[in-house]
Amino acid sequence: MKETVESYRQQMDAQWQELKGDATHYGKQALVIGGVVAGVYLLMDALLPAEDGTEEQPLTPAPVKPDVPRPKSTDDGLSVGTALRGLAWTFAVGWARKQLTHFVEAEKKTDA
Repeated sequence: MKETVESYRQQMDAQWQELKGDATHYGKQALVIGGVVAGVYLLMDALLPAEDGTEEQPLTPAPVKPDVPRPKSTDDGLSVGTALRGLAWTFAVGWARKQLTHFVEAEKKTDA
């Protein structure tokens, strides 16, 4: 009876150690992915100018001004800045994805 209980305890301990190892492994991967995403966001936020109309609002309300119609532009709202911002985001996300892929492949090679 004692041998059976001891063997079950050893099996449970082995399974618990395996679960702890898996949780640590996946936790590290999740932290790296979150760090890459946060890093790219913060980098792009710091480097790229704010879009029109998204500036921080002051804490006190501004006085109400009469609505003056603006002349219509012919560029349909697209500008070089918007295009460059989109291109920069594309490159940054592509770079982050490539780095993440390399990290995951390296993790798989070390686990094998």
